[in-house]
Amino acid sequence: MLAVGCVVVGSYWSGVARHVRQPSQDGQVGEEHQGKTHHEMLDLSPKFIFIFVILMCGMLMLLYFFYDYLVYVIIGVFAFAATVSLYNCLSALLASTLCGANKQRMIVCDVVVTVRLVILAVLCIGVTTWWVVERNAGYAWILQDILGIAFCTNMLVTLRLPNLKSCTFLLGLLFVYDIFFVFITPLFTKNGESVMVDVATGGSSQSQEQLPMVLKVPHFSQSPISICGVAYSLLGFGDIIVPGLLVSFCHGFDLKVKSRKVYFVGTSIGYGVGLVVTFISLALMETGQPALLYLVPCTLLTAICIGAYRSELPHLWTGRLKDEDTEGNEPAEDDATHSDGVACDGTGDNVNEDDALLINKA
Repeated sequence: MLAVGCVVVGSYWSGVARHVRQPSQDGQVGEEHQGKTHHEMLDLSPKFIFIFVILMCGMLMLLYFFYDYLVYVIIGVFAFAATVSLYNCLSALLASTLCGANKQRMIVCDVVVTVRLVILAVLCIGVTTWWVVERNAGYAWILQDILGIAFCTNMLVTLRLPNLKSCTFLLGLLFVYDIFFVFITPLFTKNGESVMVDVATGGSSQSQEQLPMVLKVPHFSQSPISICGVAYSLLGFGDIIVPGLLVSFCHGFDLKVKSRKVYFVGTSIGYGVGLVVTFISLALMETGQPALLYLVPCTLLTAICIGAYRSELPHLWTGRLKDEDTEGNEPAEDDATHSDGVACDGTGDNVNEDDALLINKA
Protein backbone atom coordinates (compact mmCIF):
# COMPACT_ATOMS: atom_id res chain seq x y z
CA MET A 1 0.00 0.00 0.00
CA LEU A 2 2.87 2.38 0.75
CA ALA A 3 4.41 1.78 -2.67
CA VAL A 4 1.11 2.12 -4.54
CA GLY A 5 0.23 5.30 -2.68
CA CYS A 6 3.67 6.75 -3.39
CA VAL A 7 3.40 5.97 -7.11
CA VAL A 8 -0.12 7.40 -7.38
CA VAL A 9 0.66 10.63 -5.51
CA GLY A 10 4.06 11.19 -7.12
CA SER A 11 2.80 10.40 -10.62
CA TYR A 12 -0.25 12.61 -10.23
CA TRP A 13 1.88 15.53 -9.05
CA SER A 14 4.41 14.94 -11.82
CA GLY A 15 1.73 14.76 -14.52
CA VAL A 16 0.14 18.01 -13.40
CA ALA A 17 3.54 19.75 -13.21
CA ARG A 18 4.44 18.44 -16.68
CA HIS A 19 1.14 19.60 -18.18
CA VAL A 20 1.13 23.03 -16.53
CA ARG A 21 4.71 23.76 -17.62
CA GLN A 22 3.73 23.33 -21.27
CA PRO A 23 3.14 26.71 -22.94
CA SER A 24 -0.33 27.61 -24.04
CA GLN A 25 -1.25 28.74 -27.55
CA ASP A 26 0.21 32.18 -26.92
CA GLY A 27 3.45 30.58 -25.75
CA GLN A 28 3.02 31.48 -22.08
CA VAL A 29 2.39 29.36 -19.02
CA GLY A 30 -0.85 30.15 -17.25
CA GLU A 31 -0.45 32.86 -14.64
CA GLU A 32 -2.40 30.93 -12.07
CA HIS A 33 0.18 28.16 -12.22
CA GLN A 34 3.42 30.10 -12.57
CA GLY A 35 4.05 30.11 -8.82
CA LYS A 36 3.27 26.45 -8.40
CA THR A 37 5.37 24.84 -11.12
CA HIS A 38 8.87 26.05 -10.34
CA HIS A 39 9.99 22.47 -9.61
CA GLU A 40 12.88 21.72 -11.96
CA MET A 41 12.43 18.68 -14.21
CA LEU A 42 15.11 16.58 -15.90
CA ASP A 43 14.36 14.86 -19.20
CA LEU A 44 15.88 11.40 -19.50
CA SER A 45 17.29 10.76 -22.97
CA PRO A 46 18.05 7.22 -24.24
CA LYS A 47 21.80 7.96 -23.98
CA PHE A 48 21.41 9.10 -20.37
CA ILE A 49 19.30 6.02 -19.57
CA PHE A 50 21.90 3.64 -21.03
CA ILE A 51 24.79 5.26 -19.14
CA PHE A 52 22.72 5.29 -15.95
CA VAL A 53 21.99 1.54 -16.17
CA ILE A 54 25.68 0.77 -16.78
CA LEU A 55 26.60 2.81 -13.70
CA MET A 56 23.94 0.96 -11.70
CA CYS A 57 25.51 -2.37 -12.63
CA GLY A 58 28.95 -1.14 -11.65
CA MET A 59 27.73 0.29 -8.35
CA LEU A 60 25.93 -2.92 -7.46
CA MET A 61 29.08 -4.98 -8.06
CA LEU A 62 31.16 -2.53 -5.99
CA LEU A 63 28.66 -2.85 -3.15
CA TYR A 64 28.83 -6.64 -3.41
CA PHE A 65 32.62 -6.69 -3.00
CA PHE A 66 33.13 -3.64 -0.76
CA TYR A 67 29.85 -3.49 1.12
CA ASP A 68 31.27 -2.75 4.56
CA TYR A 69 32.96 0.41 3.28
CA LEU A 70 30.48 1.76 0.76
CA VAL A 71 27.39 1.24 2.89
CA TYR A 72 28.28 4.30 4.96
CA VAL A 73 28.69 6.37 1.80
CA ILE A 74 25.23 5.27 0.66
CA ILE A 75 23.76 6.12 4.07
CA GLY A 76 25.28 9.61 3.90
CA VAL A 77 24.06 10.23 0.33
CA PHE A 78 20.59 8.97 1.22
CA ALA A 79 20.44 11.19 4.31
CA PHE A 80 21.24 14.29 2.23
CA ALA A 81 18.89 13.38 -0.64
CA ALA A 82 16.07 12.42 1.74
CA THR A 83 16.37 15.72 3.60
CA VAL A 84 16.12 17.71 0.37
CA SER A 85 13.24 15.55 -0.87
CA LEU A 86 11.29 15.84 2.38
CA TYR A 87 11.78 19.61 2.32
CA ASN A 88 10.62 19.86 -1.31
CA CYS A 89 7.50 17.79 -0.68
CA LEU A 90 6.49 19.55 2.53
CA SER A 91 7.28 23.05 1.19
CA ALA A 92 5.09 22.39 -1.85
CA LEU A 93 2.30 21.20 0.43
CA LEU A 94 2.80 24.24 2.63
CA ALA A 95 2.69 26.64 -0.32
CA SER A 96 -0.50 25.12 -1.70
CA THR A 97 -2.38 25.27 1.61
CA LEU A 98 -1.16 28.36 3.46
CA CYS A 99 -0.01 30.89 0.87
CA GLY A 100 -1.08 32.51 -2.35
CA ALA A 101 -4.78 32.75 -1.53
CA ASN A 102 -4.78 36.52 -0.99
CA LYS A 103 -2.53 38.34 -3.45
CA GLN A 104 -3.01 41.67 -1.65
CA ARG A 105 -1.08 40.30 1.29
CA MET A 106 1.73 38.89 -0.82
CA ILE A 107 4.48 40.88 0.95
CA VAL A 108 3.31 39.79 4.38
CA CYS A 109 2.84 36.29 3.11
CA ASP A 110 6.41 36.24 1.77
CA VAL A 111 7.80 37.08 5.19
CA VAL A 112 5.63 34.43 6.87
CA VAL A 113 6.59 31.80 4.30
CA THR A 114 10.29 32.54 4.75
CA VAL A 115 10.05 31.95 8.49
CA ARG A 116 7.99 28.80 8.01
CA LEU A 117 10.38 27.40 5.42
CA VAL A 118 13.35 27.93 7.72
CA ILE A 119 11.49 26.07 10.48
CA LEU A 120 10.54 23.39 7.94
CA ALA A 121 14.18 22.98 6.87
CA VAL A 122 15.25 22.54 10.51
CA LEU A 123 12.45 20.00 10.99
CA CYS A 124 13.53 17.98 7.93
CA ILE A 125 17.14 17.97 9.06
CA GLY A 126 16.00 16.89 12.50
CA VAL A 127 13.97 13.95 11.15
CA THR A 128 16.88 12.75 9.04
CA THR A 129 19.34 13.13 11.91
CA TRP A 130 16.99 11.16 14.15
CA TRP A 131 16.92 8.35 11.61
CA VAL A 132 20.73 8.36 11.16
CA VAL A 133 21.29 8.08 14.90
CA GLU A 134 18.56 5.50 15.54
CA ARG A 135 18.64 3.65 12.19
CA ASN A 136 19.18 0.27 13.86
CA ALA A 137 16.41 0.71 16.45
CA GLY A 138 13.23 -1.33 16.24
CA TYR A 139 11.07 1.65 15.27
CA ALA A 140 13.54 3.18 12.77
CA TRP A 141 11.72 1.58 9.83
CA ILE A 142 8.95 4.18 10.28
CA LEU A 143 11.40 7.06 9.85
CA GLN A 144 13.10 5.29 6.95
CA ASP A 145 9.78 4.78 5.17
CA ILE A 146 8.83 8.44 5.65
CA LEU A 147 12.14 9.56 4.18
CA GLY A 148 11.93 6.93 1.45
CA ILE A 149 8.44 7.95 0.36
CA ALA A 150 9.54 11.59 0.21
CA PHE A 151 12.62 10.61 -1.81
CA CYS A 152 10.64 8.53 -4.32
CA THR A 153 7.95 11.20 -4.68
CA ASN A 154 10.55 13.90 -5.30
CA MET A 155 12.28 11.74 -7.90
CA LEU A 156 9.01 11.12 -9.73
CA VAL A 157 8.42 14.87 -9.94
CA THR A 158 12.01 15.72 -10.88
CA LEU A 159 12.70 13.05 -13.50
CA ARG A 160 10.73 13.01 -16.74
CA LEU A 161 10.41 10.51 -19.57
CA PRO A 162 9.32 12.36 -22.74
CA ASN A 163 7.58 9.50 -24.55
CA LEU A 164 6.67 5.82 -24.44
CA LYS A 165 9.77 4.96 -26.46
CA SER A 166 12.01 6.19 -23.64
CA CYS A 167 9.77 4.48 -21.09
CA THR A 168 10.09 1.18 -22.94
CA PHE A 169 13.86 1.56 -23.23
CA LEU A 170 14.30 2.28 -19.51
CA LEU A 171 11.89 -0.38 -18.28
CA GLY A 172 13.28 -2.95 -20.72
CA LEU A 173 16.88 -2.44 -19.63
CA LEU A 174 16.03 -2.56 -15.92
CA PHE A 175 13.78 -5.59 -16.53
CA VAL A 176 16.84 -7.50 -17.80
CA TYR A 177 19.05 -5.97 -15.07
CA ASP A 178 16.74 -7.13 -12.28
CA ILE A 179 16.38 -10.67 -13.63
CA PHE A 180 20.11 -11.06 -14.22
CA PHE A 181 21.22 -9.95 -10.75
CA VAL A 182 18.54 -11.99 -8.95
CA PHE A 183 18.29 -15.22 -10.96
CA ILE A 184 21.53 -15.47 -12.98
CA THR A 185 24.22 -14.26 -10.58
CA PRO A 186 23.75 -17.20 -8.14
CA LEU A 187 25.35 -19.34 -10.84
CA PHE A 188 28.59 -17.38 -10.48
CA THR A 189 28.82 -16.59 -6.76
CA LYS A 190 30.70 -18.88 -4.35
CA ASN A 191 27.81 -19.37 -1.94
CA GLY A 192 25.16 -19.49 -4.66
CA GLU A 193 23.59 -16.31 -3.30
CA SER A 194 21.98 -13.69 -5.51
CA VAL A 195 24.05 -10.51 -5.76
CA MET A 196 20.91 -8.37 -5.56
CA VAL A 197 19.51 -10.14 -2.49
CA ASP A 198 22.88 -10.18 -0.75
CA VAL A 199 23.36 -6.42 -1.25
CA ALA A 200 19.76 -5.53 -0.38
CA THR A 201 19.82 -7.47 2.88
CA GLY A 202 23.49 -6.95 3.81
CA GLY A 203 23.74 -10.70 4.20
CA SER A 204 27.52 -11.12 3.96
CA SER A 205 28.53 -7.88 5.68
CA GLN A 206 30.34 -7.74 9.00
CA SER A 207 29.08 -4.25 9.84
CA GLN A 208 25.48 -5.44 10.23
CA GLU A 209 24.38 -2.29 8.37
CA GLN A 210 21.65 -2.39 5.73
CA LEU A 211 21.19 -0.18 2.70
CA PRO A 212 18.48 2.42 3.33
CA MET A 213 17.29 2.49 -0.29
CA VAL A 214 14.27 0.32 0.47
CA LEU A 215 10.83 0.59 1.99
CA LYS A 216 10.59 -1.89 4.83
CA VAL A 217 7.69 -3.15 6.91
CA PRO A 218 8.21 -5.68 9.71
CA HIS A 219 6.41 -9.00 9.80
CA PHE A 220 4.08 -8.68 12.76
CA SER A 221 3.24 -12.39 12.61
CA GLN A 222 4.64 -15.56 11.13
CA SER A 223 4.55 -15.01 7.40
CA PRO A 224 5.43 -17.27 4.47
CA ILE A 225 7.07 -14.20 2.91
CA SER A 226 9.74 -14.14 5.64
CA ILE A 227 12.68 -15.30 3.57
CA CYS A 228 16.40 -14.68 3.36
CA GLY A 229 16.55 -14.53 7.17
CA VAL A 230 15.00 -11.05 7.15
CA ALA A 231 12.22 -9.98 9.51
CA TYR A 232 10.99 -7.31 7.09
CA SER A 233 9.26 -7.12 3.74
CA LEU A 234 11.55 -5.08 1.50
CA LEU A 235 10.81 -3.16 -1.68
CA GLY A 236 13.62 -1.24 -3.37
CA PHE A 237 13.20 2.38 -4.42
CA GLY A 238 13.87 1.36 -8.01
CA ASP A 239 10.76 -0.82 -7.95
CA ILE A 240 8.78 2.32 -7.13
CA ILE A 241 10.52 5.00 -9.19
CA VAL A 242 11.00 3.08 -12.45
CA PRO A 243 7.37 2.02 -13.01
CA GLY A 244 6.30 5.32 -11.44
CA LEU A 245 8.05 7.24 -14.24
CA LEU A 246 5.84 5.42 -16.74
CA VAL A 247 2.72 6.20 -14.71
CA SER A 248 3.84 9.85 -14.52
CA PHE A 249 4.23 10.02 -18.28
CA CYS A 250 0.81 8.43 -18.75
CA HIS A 251 -0.81 11.01 -16.49
CA GLY A 252 0.83 13.84 -18.41
CA PHE A 253 -0.38 12.30 -21.68
CA ASP A 254 -3.88 11.98 -20.22
CA LEU A 255 -3.96 15.70 -19.51
CA LYS A 256 -2.60 16.48 -22.96
CA VAL A 257 -5.27 14.48 -24.82
CA LYS A 258 -7.97 15.09 -22.18
CA SER A 259 -8.72 11.39 -21.83
CA ARG A 260 -10.16 11.49 -18.28
CA LYS A 261 -7.05 9.87 -16.82
CA VAL A 262 -7.64 6.50 -18.47
CA TYR A 263 -3.89 5.89 -18.91
CA PHE A 264 -3.09 7.04 -15.37
CA VAL A 265 -5.76 4.89 -13.75
CA GLY A 266 -4.95 1.88 -15.94
CA THR A 267 -1.21 1.90 -15.26
CA SER A 268 -1.76 2.61 -11.55
CA ILE A 269 -4.01 -0.45 -11.31
CA GLY A 270 -1.43 -2.40 -13.32
CA TYR A 271 1.26 -1.41 -10.82
CA GLY A 272 -0.89 -2.59 -7.91
CA VAL A 273 -1.60 -5.90 -9.65
CA GLY A 274 2.13 -6.33 -10.37
CA LEU A 275 2.96 -5.87 -6.69
CA VAL A 276 0.35 -8.44 -5.66
CA VAL A 277 1.79 -10.92 -8.16
CA THR A 278 5.29 -10.18 -6.84
CA PHE A 279 4.39 -11.02 -3.23
CA ILE A 280 2.42 -14.10 -4.29
CA SER A 281 5.50 -15.33 -6.18
CA LEU A 282 7.62 -14.50 -3.14
CA ALA A 283 5.42 -16.65 -0.92
CA LEU A 284 5.21 -19.56 -3.38
CA MET A 285 8.88 -19.71 -4.38
CA GLU A 286 10.25 -18.76 -0.94
CA THR A 287 13.16 -16.90 -2.48
CA GLY A 288 13.89 -13.30 -3.42
CA GLN A 289 12.05 -12.10 -6.52
CA PRO A 290 12.95 -9.41 -9.04
CA ALA A 291 9.91 -7.15 -8.66
CA LEU A 292 10.41 -5.57 -12.09
CA LEU A 293 9.84 -8.99 -13.63
CA TYR A 294 6.18 -8.53 -12.75
CA LEU A 295 5.83 -4.74 -12.53
CA VAL A 296 7.18 -3.96 -16.01
CA PRO A 297 4.73 -6.17 -17.97
CA CYS A 298 1.78 -5.14 -15.80
CA THR A 299 2.38 -1.42 -16.33
CA LEU A 300 3.97 -1.22 -19.78
CA LEU A 301 1.60 -3.65 -21.49
CA THR A 302 -1.35 -1.87 -19.90
CA ALA A 303 -0.25 1.46 -21.38
CA ILE A 304 0.37 -0.13 -24.80
CA CYS A 305 -3.01 -1.90 -24.83
CA ILE A 306 -4.90 1.25 -23.87
CA GLY A 307 -3.05 3.24 -26.53
CA ALA A 308 -3.76 0.62 -29.20
CA TYR A 309 -7.44 0.45 -28.24
CA ARG A 310 -7.79 4.24 -28.40
CA SER A 311 -5.76 4.43 -31.66
CA GLU A 312 -3.29 6.73 -29.91
CA LEU A 313 -0.29 4.41 -29.81
CA PRO A 314 1.79 6.37 -32.40
CA HIS A 315 1.25 9.60 -30.42
CA LEU A 316 1.96 7.77 -27.16
CA TRP A 317 5.17 6.36 -28.62
CA THR A 318 6.51 9.77 -29.70
CA GLY A 319 4.86 11.80 -26.95
CA ARG A 320 3.52 14.24 -29.52
CA LEU A 321 0.06 14.83 -30.89
CA LYS A 322 -0.76 15.19 -34.58
CA ASP A 323 -1.27 18.94 -34.39
CA GLU A 324 2.12 19.29 -32.66
CA ASP A 325 3.81 17.42 -35.51
CA THR A 326 2.38 19.86 -38.07
CA GLU A 327 2.98 22.88 -35.89
CA GLY A 328 6.33 23.58 -37.48
CA ASN A 329 4.74 23.97 -40.93
CA GLU A 330 2.20 26.58 -39.91
CA PRO A 331 4.50 29.64 -40.06
CA ALA A 332 5.47 28.78 -43.66
CA GLU A 333 1.81 28.44 -44.63
CA ASP A 334 1.00 31.75 -42.94
CA ASP A 335 3.81 33.44 -44.80
CA ALA A 336 2.61 32.00 -48.08
CA THR A 337 -0.94 33.18 -47.40
CA HIS A 338 0.31 36.62 -46.45
CA SER A 339 2.39 36.89 -49.59
CA ASP A 340 -0.69 36.33 -51.76
CA GLY A 341 -1.91 39.80 -50.89
CA VAL A 342 1.45 41.52 -51.45
CA ALA A 343 3.07 42.56 -54.69
CA CYS A 344 6.29 44.33 -55.55
CA ASP A 345 6.78 47.27 -57.84
CA GLY A 346 9.74 47.65 -60.08
CA THR A 347 11.91 48.91 -57.24
CA GLY A 348 11.32 45.84 -55.12
CA ASP A 349 9.21 47.73 -52.54
CA ASN A 350 6.10 46.04 -51.22
CA VAL A 351 2.76 47.46 -52.33
CA ASN A 352 -0.74 46.57 -51.21
CA GLU A 353 -3.30 44.59 -53.22
CA ASP A 354 -5.22 47.62 -54.57
CA ASP A 355 -2.05 49.25 -55.85
CA ALA A 356 -1.12 45.96 -57.52
CA LEU A 357 -4.45 45.97 -59.39
CA LEU A 358 -3.85 49.51 -60.63
CA ILE A 359 -0.38 48.58 -61.80
CA ASN A 360 -1.76 45.60 -63.72
CA LYS A 361 -4.43 47.74 -65.38
CA ALA A 362 -1.83 50.30 -66.36
